Amino acid sequence: MNNEHQNRRMMRSSFQSRFLTVSILHYLAITLTFASVVFFPLMMQLDDPSLVLDQRVEYANQFLSLHQRVWPALLVVVALLVIHLAYFSHRFAGPFQRCKRAFQQVADGDLTLTTTVRKSDYLHEEVGALNDMVSALRTNVEGVKTQSAQARTAYADLEKAL
Repeated sequence: MNNEHQNRRMMRSSFQSRFLTVSILHYLAITLTFASVVFFPLMMQLDDPSLVLDQRVEYANQFLSLHQRVWPALLVVVALLVIHLAYFSHRFAGPFQRCKRAFQQVADGDLTLTTTVRKSDYLHEEVGALNDMVSALRTNVEGVKTQSAQARTAYADLEKAL
């Protein structure tokens, strides 16, 4: 049972770590794109051979000033986004794993389960739909079992009559 718990934690952490990694890479790509858009025009102006020294110094000072203001702000924004992402992914990964576990239990024939999520988690509607599906399956299977028992009884009665 302990190995099963560890496997579930590994699957959850694997999903969550992949989600975090991809999202952080997206954040970094957006940050680099933003920085390129902000800094590239000044770099092009600095590279202009027709500029006099005073103009180059002015553009260089603007470039350095912009670096001093933009990078700390971007680092703070990215850090806040990563913190928010960790919180968000935790609220998403937990219910996702519970649903995944429920799918496996249903595949194994367990139709008695009810999946729950924390109040602060996401996917409440999806978990509700999963529970409705399992309940409908349970009702259908019970109906089939009842009809099967009735058919067996009718067959046995028919055999006795013959």
